[in-house]
Amino acid sequence: MYKVFFNQQVIYIGKHLIDDVPEIKLIADCNESNILSIVSHFIDSNKHFQILTNEPAKIIELMKKELLFIQASGGIVENEQGDILFIHRLGKWDFPKGKIEKDESSERAAQREIAEECGLKHHQLIKLIDVSFHVYKMNRKIYFKETWWYHFKTDSCKENLIAQTEEDIDQVIWADNITFDTYLKNTYPLILNLINVYKKSLQ
Repeated sequence: MYKVFFNQQVIYIGKHLIDDVPEIKLIADCNESNILSIVSHFIDSNKHFQILTNEPAKIIELMKKELLFIQASGGIVENEQGDILFIHRLGKWDFPKGKIEKDESSERAAQREIAEECGLKHHQLIKLIDVSFHVYKMNRKIYFKETWWYHFKTDSCKENLIAQTEEDIDQVIWADNITFDTYLKNTYPLILNLINVYKKSLQ
């Protein structure tokens, strides 16, 4: 099962029908001729969709081909106390991420974005957590973003955190076990899903 996010909405792409998601619109036929109109309608609908298919990976590849495809990378950073690094951007709590530059690996891009957006320059790559997908609309064009998420650790919790204001980031904080859930009350479903995958990866 793949998930493609847009703000509070999700497109579920898989072989089996989901029966526990309210207000879901089912699409059983998806191809090159209608994928753009399906995604456009999804964005405007304020509802969840499901694309029912025997080949879910092919639908993802179709979206990459037919929409404007962007690759990005980011990270969940944990300090030596077990606190998690959050950024506050455009009114929501998020994790640092950004576009992968030409000839740059996804791992290197994640490290660079963390340094640029948070001012944290010393962090060690642990492992890949997940690859997420989301769509957004800008200037009447629909973009499909694939983001590679990595787990990092740092022992530099005393390093000054600096929000990259030119990227609309106004706060960078460490969330401890007590405050962590508070930040999750004001974030995106994509981030909540990523947190669940991250927690499972630690087991």
